[in-house]
Amino acid sequence: MIANRDAANLEVEETTGSCTASLQNQLGASDGVSGFSVEIGEEHPLVYHNHILNPSATSPPNFRWGDRDGDGFTALQDKVYEETVHWRPNVFEVPRGKIGSAFVKEVSRLIEAYNDATALESIAMKAVMVLPALLLQRPHPRSKARDHGRLLEDRLLKWTRGDLESLLHEGQTIQSRLRANQRHHRDEGKTARSIEKLVSIGNVKAALRLITEHGDRGCLPLDSIQPDGRTVKQHLLDKHPPGKAMDASTISNCPPTSRPHPVIFEEIDGRLIKTTIQRMDGAAGPLGLNAGDWKRLCCSFQRHSDNLCRAVAGLAKKLCSTYVDPQGISALLACRLIALDKSPGVRLVGIGETLRRLISKAVLQVAREDIQAAVGCLQL
Repeated sequence: MIANRDAANLEVEETTGSCTASLQNQLGASDGVSGFSVEIGEEHPLVYHNHILNPSATSPPNFRWGDRDGDGFTALQDKVYEETVHWRPNVFEVPRGKIGSAFVKEVSRLIEAYNDATALESIAMKAVMVLPALLLQRPHPRSKARDHGRLLEDRLLKWTRGDLESLLHEGQTIQSRLRANQRHHRDEGKTARSIEKLVSIGNVKAALRLITEHGDRGCLPLDSIQPDGRTVKQHLLDKHPPGKAMDASTISNCPPTSRPHPVIFEEIDGRLIKTTIQRMDGAAGPLGLNAGDWKRLCCSFQRHSDNLCRAVAGLAKKLCSTYVDPQGISALLACRLIALDKSPGVRLVGIGETLRRLISKAVLQVAREDIQAAVGCLQL
């Protein structure tokens, strides 16, 4: 299950009619980037992205990807995303050499396309999320790095041509052959090798879990029955109710006493991103890259890794200092919803995309003291 934490996607179609004529005149002179304060009624100022109010910002995607136009590629990518978020984790390590550098370069290109507000802005972040799931599918459990390099080269060519159907069909075939109980069939020798590999890459927490976990404890299948007679899926649905329209009474009409200057986020650079990812660990979000995978992308490919770190730093600064279209970052804010066995009971856990966690930690590095001064002892 996927829990989308995009709280900024508000329903405003019924409220835009109350905008003043003077504000609508200002929108005509807008550069299409900034957000605007819109008076709902006469009391509650809300900030919306300009694309909601400016018809020119909602025009069809003006780009071509290989042989596809913008509309066709966008629709196909949405279909691929809805499929791949349900796949089991099965990505291989990005191989070293030219083909691995080409993969890192493509990730950097997409993030920079979003940062620079190019024609790819509307699909760039979702493409970053879809890319590993399509291109890094391990063909079988015994595949080697040499096989991965050959497969990745072929898949990159298909990606460049926009042949997402072929990539999706290949991934579906691989996923259908994965054993549902693959993770439970481990002999002692394989467990020892797994622990050795996890420790060698610095993932000590995961190695300890292999030692301490017993039986089938851990994640619960969605169709398993709990002591109260309900399935795990029903428990998750009860704990994650459907979203509803925003209530204007919950928005404060008091103007902020001070507004932080965007210059404080200039401290976020490629070096900070690299230092932050080196201290991170944790599982993968909906589309398969965990902290170790991102650590490899950001640290193991020399200048290409440096370019990627700078692109991620630019993304962090843009999100902190600019009003952005919430639809453009919906995939970045998605979480993998899992149910942990509390014995008895179900504990709901949402695992966000590693890239979002990386950006959040980098922002906290430069804003930590300001946050502590603002909230004091309150727990957020």
